[in-house]
Amino acid sequence: MKDSQYSASSEGHGSSAGYSVIDRLQKDGTPSCWCPAYPKSLEWIQLDLGTVHKITKLAVQPREDDLQWVERFKLGVSNDGITFRLLDLGRTFNGPTKFYEVVFHDLEPMNCFCRFLRLYPLKSHGYPSLRWGIYGEPGEGETPNTLSLEEDDYFGPLLLVQSFMSKVKREQLSASSEYDWAHRTHAVYNSFLDTVSQVASAWVAAQNDTMQWIQIDLLQIHHITLLAIQGRGDCIQYVKKFSLVVSNDEEHWEQVENGREFQGNSDQWSIVFHNLNCFGRFLRLYPSEWQEYISLRWGIHA
Repeated sequence: MKDSQYSASSEGHGSSAGYSVIDRLQKDGTPSCWCPAYPKSLEWIQLDLGTVHKITKLAVQPREDDLQWVERFKLGVSNDGITFRLLDLGRTFNGPTKFYEVVFHDLEPMNCFCRFLRLYPLKSHGYPSLRWGIYGEPGEGETPNTLSLEEDDYFGPLLLVQSFMSKVKREQLSASSEYDWAHRTHAVYNSFLDTVSQVASAWVAAQNDTMQWIQIDLLQIHHITLLAIQGRGDCIQYVKKFSLVVSNDEEHWEQVENGREFQGNSDQWSIVFHNLNCFGRFLRLYPSEWQEYISLRWGIHA
């Protein structure tokens, strides 16, 4: 395979998709892997085989020069490089769990035919960096048991949240406090899901206590059906547990699900989804447990 057959959603400095070849070693100070520029939830790396092939095996390996690897991922297939469908009904594949480990997956039983194979990282150790390779041969066929991204139990909710939040303005978000308020580097408007920045990729509260909150004003009463929460993009900080309240007037608040404590994140990159069934104009989130600092990115669908 040539480097030009590899491409990606984004590339970190010196970490191009072409550097992701399995068993590549560091050379002349260049990284030995692909790594996205600023990891988001829909990052991907893909291989263009030139013609349709039957892919029988896939191997995934950590970065050679740092403790970074992809722990879980999904695979997408396409013959035109535009429309991708997820392999094996959106199955989540396991990646390495330690440095230098190579994980193999047998794709033979899945009858995987495609020209383009795309890998979507879901969870990683450190940055989602990887080296990978495939086995296959030219062949024609249809891949059974595939899903569109909209039908998937992870990407489906993600696309719903992203679509709704794209219509939300900065002014609709507010918080109890902001770290470094004078410079607004940790401002509430950095709390949109998948926000990436070299300064601060999240809302960060000024204090670490259970009185801190972040809220969204939906401008009128909505039926809120879904919430997504994510950690800080540029630092290992995230909210582990939280509760929710809703209001129609910002004075009288009602607990969501009788004050239930919702499960948050266990790392800075992964997104956790919660189905909701509540009505209100204002939705407020109270962190109750966190890693290092109260930091988060979030989104809803309503």
